[in-house]
Amino acid sequence: MNKVKHIIVTRLALKWRFSETKLSWDDFVNESIELMTKFTRPSLKNQDNQDFTLLSIVDESVTDYGNTLENEVVLKVETEKNNGYPKKAMINAVNKYISEIQGYDSVILTRLDRDDALRFDFIDNVQNYLKDKPNNYIDLNNSITYNSRGKKAHNSKKYFNTFVSPFVSTHEKIEDDKIKCISLLVDHDQVPKYLKGRKVNDLYAMQVIHGRNLVNRIYGDNINIDLKEYGFTK
Repeated sequence: MNKVKHIIVTRLALKWRFSETKLSWDDFVNESIELMTKFTRPSLKNQDNQDFTLLSIVDESVTDYGNTLENEVVLKVETEKNNGYPKKAMINAVNKYISEIQGYDSVILTRLDRDDALRFDFIDNVQNYLKDKPNNYIDLNNSITYNSRGKKAHNSKKYFNTFVSPFVSTHEKIEDDKIKCISLLVDHDQVPKYLKGRKVNDLYAMQVIHGRNLVNRIYGDNINIDLKEYGFTK
């Protein structure tokens, strides 16, 4: 029987693109920790299925990570020249962690940013879809944008039957104590070039809009949701 390890990878505080927020590095790190503490970590603590490990990736200079979860491991990566994107270092750090765990045949890897949140059943649903399907991915159709200032949720249709979202989960076999980390190696919308998969309607995730988002904006009509399903309240 294939024994599967589920990993969630979050870029908690990297120097890549941080200057675009117009914050100092220290303020950027503090804000990132605040976002993780208020949204991301509560949503993971609220998951019905706790059989996963959160790998939070930070720049080598970071010393404060906030209140980490019991199933969270912080991985440090070296600062890239000119604060470039440390893709190779991230993949190496993830694979170093994989090489140190024993008894697993494959890895489900889920992407999650420091200002994202997952509905309570996300992890369980991903595992049910992928546990018996290595070399596959699963992706959501349904996502929500949450205006943290206006305290309103919006039904985003950005990923509905279109390109693969940043919330994609991949399942890869471990070979020579490592995986390719496809969803970190290539842009998320390129994952279908490397793995088979599909989009489904029962995975729900939230992108928090807080004013310093580099890419995400509020999408869709205002909707009423129970924020407790994502582990936090207004």
